[in-house]
Amino acid sequence: MRLSPVLLLLAACVSAPDAVEDVPIPPTVELVNVQFLPLVLQPVEHKLLASDQFEAAADCLREEDWRSAAILLHWLRQEFPHSDEATTLHWFALIKNGEGGANLSRMAQHPSAKTAGGQFALGLAFFMQQQYSPAHQAFSEVLKETPKDFETLHWAAKSAQLAGLNVEAARLLDLIILLPEQGLSREIEVLRAHSLFGTQRWSDAYAQLSRLLDDEQNNDEWWNMSGICVFRIGLQQLRENRGEEHFDSFSRAARCFTEASNIDPQVERYQFNLGCALDWGGDASSAELAYLRAIELQPGYMNAVGNLVELWKLQMRDAEARKLLNAQLRQPLSPQDTSRVRALLLGLGD
Repeated sequence: MRLSPVLLLLAACVSAPDAVEDVPIPPTVELVNVQFLPLVLQPVEHKLLASDQFEAAADCLREEDWRSAAILLHWLRQEFPHSDEATTLHWFALIKNGEGGANLSRMAQHPSAKTAGGQFALGLAFFMQQQYSPAHQAFSEVLKETPKDFETLHWAAKSAQLAGLNVEAARLLDLIILLPEQGLSREIEVLRAHSLFGTQRWSDAYAQLSRLLDDEQNNDEWWNMSGICVFRIGLQQLRENRGEEHFDSFSRAARCFTEASNIDPQVERYQFNLGCALDWGGDASSAELAYLRAIELQPGYMNAVGNLVELWKLQMRDAEARKLLNAQLRQPLSPQDTSRVRALLLGLGD
């Protein structure tokens, strides 16, 4: 149910109703369905569920009319001044309406903040303010009471990843996968790919990214991440002396980086990564071209310069390496990069 402008005006002007006494609810009263709400925000107080004011607010929440819901829930709190459930639902509507930041400090100091619903609302408010560490902490508190709630696990994993807690994000996403009858949304699939990548679980991340790329083949960043995964797998195979396996991995990495570069040819790191895969895979001439392209796209790209200089040194092409390094000194380099260039020049000898 959406409120008309007239009703909104009246809601802003009338005085708050008196608090009602806690009277028994007749067994014939049909209570409002609240299954659409996050689990810890679903009211269980019968007197609240039987309230006409709550029924109107629930209609607004269901339709995501957050402003109208916030107004109605404000008055519901006047009707039920001691209800944590009414309070936290009001916070939820305010946050969804973009008013969480203005009310965050007051919410955090309110007694209802100690409840699971209050922690969930605070988590959302922190998240919307891009305060991901306290958001994750709040959602973690909620999980102590509802450890298998999908929505809380989702928000906890999302805030953990954005807070840089990749191991924790991956752990939470693993729990989501184990939930019975819980299909994984596209958002969860993407979140899991990034968390696996961030925790350097290269094989799992590569498999997850491959599934994503089956449906979205024009995502250059996913191709690049896939290339990094299989390149790291190749390095591990090389360290473990596993025969010729690493050549296949470096070849697959090069194909991934080529796909990324074909989608967006102007990204220098895709060219650099391609050069690395080709270099380690033994294709020196193609690696040289990729490094040169990376430097062309970003003059002074010292990772590409350094690799190319080392490649040319192995080929006894010191004159070309020296010319490349002297050209870099004409670029606006940082003091650290300038020192690196001079060190590479010294390494070439006379």
